[in-house]
Amino acid sequence: MVRARWVMLYCLESLFPWMSNQEMARAVNRTCHGTAMHGLKQAHELYFTDKSFREQIDAVLDSK
Repeated sequence: MVRARWVMLYCLESLFPWMSNQEMARAVNRTCHGTAMHGLKQAHELYFTDKSFREQIDAVLDSK
């Protein structure tokens, strides 16, 4: 569930760069913008280190 949230945050940031961390947190059903900040940090790290995670994100972004 957490990784799915990180994929969502990464994709939101890529597709809607004007969204604030608070807006992104609400989009993934969280109230604290710190959750979005932490999730984005984790997602960016995983994107470059985990092939499976990168493929998930690329699949979502390619389907837009």
